[in-house]
Amino acid sequence: MRRVWIGIIVAISLVGCNQNPMVGSEPNVLPTGFILNSPGQRLEMPGRPVDMILTSNGNTIVVKDFNAIRTVDPKSNSLLASATLPGGASLTGIAERPNTDEIWVTNAQSAIQIFSIADPAKPEKVREIQLPKVKGQAFPCGIAFSKSGNHVVIALSMNNQVVALNPESGNILWTSNVGVAPFAIEIQEDTVIVTEQGGPIPEEEDETAPSAGTETEIDERGVAAKGSVSLLELKTGKSIAQIETGLQPGAITVNNNTAFIAEANNDSISLIDLKTNKKLSSFESKPDPNLPFGSMPNALTSDGKRLFVANAGNNSVAIFDIQSKELLGQIPTDWYPSALLLQGDNLFI
Repeated sequence: MRRVWIGIIVAISLVGCNQNPMVGSEPNVLPTGFILNSPGQRLEMPGRPVDMILTSNGNTIVVKDFNAIRTVDPKSNSLLASATLPGGASLTGIAERPNTDEIWVTNAQSAIQIFSIADPAKPEKVREIQLPKVKGQAFPCGIAFSKSGNHVVIALSMNNQVVALNPESGNILWTSNVGVAPFAIEIQEDTVIVTEQGGPIPEEEDETAPSAGTETEIDERGVAAKGSVSLLELKTGKSIAQIETGLQPGAITVNNNTAFIAEANNDSISLIDLKTNKKLSSFESKPDPNLPFGSMPNALTSDGKRLFVANAGNNSVAIFDIQSKELLGQIPTDWYPSALLLQGDNLFI
């Protein structure tokens, strides 16, 4: 039997959504037989979406799917067009090059695929950049541009490296060795923030097991024992600090010089002070501390006052007060929310 994936974007108005919770939705039946019924407007598309961005002009959402990019009109929440993504999609990684109509997408091999969306209804691949390999494919994941547009920085998961390129020429500006399985990337002023899902490179005395060709420190269960975040200098790639986090750190969002880190195997969010380069604290993303493990936070966004957390294992988005960390409420979603973005009073999942 051939499995057919169906991807979904749900657009939810954050104004008055409690008064009209079911507008435009249809039940989503899971393979387990459970039925999910999220509020808002649902847009179905073929595929398995893993990441998305909103263009700087606010006119287009670009979705990274498992074998394509898809353009969406955020005003009507309608699908505009699709373009094939050569090499398939890695787990995360899509960015808009500043002051251009280019969308840069990391693939599941060793390349960045670059698309023009000058006409969002006709996305077109215009070039690709091959990335360095250390052993097998590089499997690039997170990607981010500096504010000036002079640097593009990419997490090379299989290489255990971060690389910075000149976006115009594609030439390598620097390469930095980091922890095991670098995943998401954000740039805050002159600092690169990268999550490392397998934690620091292990010491000789640590108990390890191979993971995609890299020895990774494990615990008594045989799973990764640590997670970490590295901070690098944007201009040189020089390491500023490596900070231990909860297990499987992934998504990053930054608010007022504080980096919020989603930790999927910890059901938690860690806070890192980007002025002191130290971990401040952490809090649980679970809606109830008495619940067992399995909320699996894997996407974040913020409006400056509230932190929105995609708890993929709960099929919900939890909303926290960004100062007190108090849980304000939850929004039910369809199956396994994997990316979030805000546009005004609308939340796209």
